[in-house]
Amino acid sequence: MSERTQSTFAKSRGKIYSLFESYLKQKARLGFYDGPERSHGLLRSLKNTQLKKTVDFIYIDEVQDNLLLDAGLLHMLCRSPHGMFWAGDTAQTIALGSSFRFDDLKAYLYRLETNDELVLAGKRSPIHPAFFQLITNYRSHGGIVNAATSVVSLITKLFPHSIDSLAKEQGMVDGPKPVMFSGWGEDVRYEQFLFGEASSPIEFGAEQVILVRNEEAREHLRRQIGGEIGLIL
Repeated sequence: MSERTQSTFAKSRGKIYSLFESYLKQKARLGFYDGPERSHGLLRSLKNTQLKKTVDFIYIDEVQDNLLLDAGLLHMLCRSPHGMFWAGDTAQTIALGSSFRFDDLKAYLYRLETNDELVLAGKRSPIHPAFFQLITNYRSHGGIVNAATSVVSLITKLFPHSIDSLAKEQGMVDGPKPVMFSGWGEDVRYEQFLFGEASSPIEFGAEQVILVRNEEAREHLRRQIGGEIGLIL
């Protein structure tokens, strides 16, 4: 466990490894398998089939929610060293336990390149993965983009090696700052926040939803403000 990328837990390696061993025992007892084991199994199977290097081009979106091992699996399928395109945002990771960084992906892909059969045979040079950013946000106005950027800036400052250090994102147009709540107690008038004042109500149409963290938060919100509010994800 790296001190640089996991500074919060690096001083508790022994405890974390004990938890990991307990996790392995529990998984074996129940006969379960997890994501990395699935990917390892697919890699072993691919090595003994004719499916290797059978795809010309692969586009992978939301790459931050995949394991690096999955990148190796896809790399094995693609025959062209220029045929893989990876897109994602490390600040939008939703996979539990993910510590994805594009710097790690670039390094891993280059290691795979240096071990390619054609490269080892001297028939071509390894390809260095190219990297570029899209910093214009076309979906959100400047108020929301700047608020999100301030959170990412804090993560970058406090945990400098936990996510990629990227250029500041920009919105196409300016907009108001989003309203933030601290806590979600019984005394918070979230009905006013969600529906607006009686004189100028906010309508929740087909293209408007409320996003919550998990199923428990979803049910809590429905109990507080009623079940007819609209779509809650």
